[in-house]
Amino acid sequence: MVDFVKIRDFVENGVKKQEVMLVAAKRSHVKELADLITYLGLEPETIDIEPLALARVAALFFEPSVEKKQSYAVVDFGSASTGISVFIDNILRFTRVLPVGGQKITDVLTSCCNMTTEEAEAAKKSLDLTSEFLQLQLPGLFDKVEAIKSVVGEMVNEIRRTIDFYMTQRKDINLEKVFLTGGGAPLRGLDAMFSDGLGIPVIIMNPLEKLKLADKLRYREHELKEAGTALAVAVGLAIK
Repeated sequence: MVDFVKIRDFVENGVKKQEVMLVAAKRSHVKELADLITYLGLEPETIDIEPLALARVAALFFEPSVEKKQSYAVVDFGSASTGISVFIDNILRFTRVLPVGGQKITDVLTSCCNMTTEEAEAAKKSLDLTSEFLQLQLPGLFDKVEAIKSVVGEMVNEIRRTIDFYMTQRKDINLEKVFLTGGGAPLRGLDAMFSDGLGIPVIIMNPLEKLKLADKLRYREHELKEAGTALAVAVGLAIK
């Protein structure tokens, strides 16, 4: 399946032109997702790509009074992969997917610390990458924390190289911030490591901090906000 959307009109050397974004996807993959939505009793209305959904969520974090166009990146830290999208003047200009995510951190914990997968996932919720007192929080893990930091450090380096690769083509532009979201984003201290490594302010993008929950969901407010970064794409699709 192939589709396009017009981004902007512009004039180059006296000639009127249009800039468009072309998107292609396997028909079988789209059908699989549409069938899943139908199975859940819902009706799919439109098809979108994840970076544009995340851009709608990022817009919730900008001050309404700020009229200038924004230049930023969104890092979607998932389980098996990490997506990187660069937006210049609020327009998607570059996107890449790295084949590494939070599962690699889980694997390090299970292999280095003799933990079960369940114990490793629980440890990730308590782990603070910037804490000097980690040995008091998680006895026995302090000796292995450098291995975990090494995984995160490799990710940060790859993300920095990706952003630098694109920004060398746009030397007139500076990224103002990086939004960090996805299921792996709540790892404590992750935003600080990203900010130090990238040299750019990093903001945890939890859309549920900017939305008002329906009364019928109030009893799950804490649970939903804890999982908010993992819901960023879903929220972005919902508010289209």
